[in-house]
Amino acid sequence: MICLRCGYCCIMYDTIIIKPNRVTSDLNLMDDTVYIHKPTGVKCPHLSFIDGKAYCRIHHFSWFKDSPCDQFTQIGKEDSNCRIGDHMLNEKNFDIYNKVLNKPEFAEAKKENM
Repeated sequence: MICLRCGYCCIMYDTIIIKPNRVTSDLNLMDDTVYIHKPTGVKCPHLSFIDGKAYCRIHHFSWFKDSPCDQFTQIGKEDSNCRIGDHMLNEKNFDIYNKVLNKPEFAEAKKENM
């Protein structure tokens, strides 16, 4: 799957993520104290946008290869665009997606999750 870096997954998925204050190059993924819950509709604190593209602040770490995000797959060819990204970045859906992204409650992760 080719990620189109729309940021949808990092905002709309209910998932477990690494606590921002626990990120280190030698992070132990077996340590259950490094995780927090990121609810649906809350922007992942590792997500940032540069020139309209979503970037993750932890993707470059070697331990990221064992994470659920890195393991994410879709039905279809490996070299095909992410279906969610194609859908969200489609011209007819883009205005709706931008409205969701710009809502104040989606702009930053909830402080209690930090």
